Amino acid sequence: MKRILLSALLIGCVAFAQAQVLTVSYNESNLQNGDTINLKAGANDEIQFTPAFHNNGSSNRVCRIAAEKIDNTTTEIWSICTGLLCVSGTTSAPFTIEGNGVYDDVHIDYTVPADAPTGLFKISVYDTNNTSVRFEFYTRVYNKNNTGIAEASQSCLVNAFPNPAVSTVSISYSNADANSLLVVYNMTGTVVREVPLNDGEGCMQVDVSSLPAGVYMYGIKSRANVYGIKKLVVK
Repeated sequence: MKRILLSALLIGCVAFAQAQVLTVSYNESNLQNGDTINLKAGANDEIQFTPAFHNNGSSNRVCRIAAEKIDNTTTEIWSICTGLLCVSGTTSAPFTIEGNGVYDDVHIDYTVPADAPTGLFKISVYDTNNTSVRFEFYTRVYNKNNTGIAEASQSCLVNAFPNPAVSTVSISYSNADANSLLVVYNMTGTVVREVPLNDGEGCMQVDVSSLPAGVYMYGIKSRANVYGIKKLVVK
């Protein structure tokens, strides 16, 4: 029994170590697996998203970036550029991240029609020789005329536990502006929970027992903007 338990622990440790080999940062802040970054198109109906990819292992890794559209928005990714190689479509050319190094010569380019519905994309970076070594996050994309969203704040922090949640979820937050709201959205962008925040920092329990099982997004709404958007799974 002890051998079985030890084997299970070793397997879990290996899986955890692999999951942490590749990580991503944006605007000098580290992302967590499953995080969502809000992006808004500029006057030219385009977005150039510039994440940085980190290899926390000692060996060089040849990686690719893949993008998957989650909904029916008319927004498209028209190129993924790594170094001087720009590939049209949703998978990048291979690129090398050196051991214990950072690769930041990359941009993902979106075209966003002025009347485009909000779009959600899953972005994955993975080792081409071992696809289980990967990091996944989301970008939620808004057209230039949307006045209710801004890029995710790197100073406003918010986290949920447990996640996945069953009946209630504890959501902690910090650096929130005065008169902010905690908001939970379904995947169509509809607000399903909205709770006033009394302080700039705290923790609250949110009842999700009546929500259908599925994937939601939560964050802090301040004035007309929503910050720190992350994924919440309800079972």
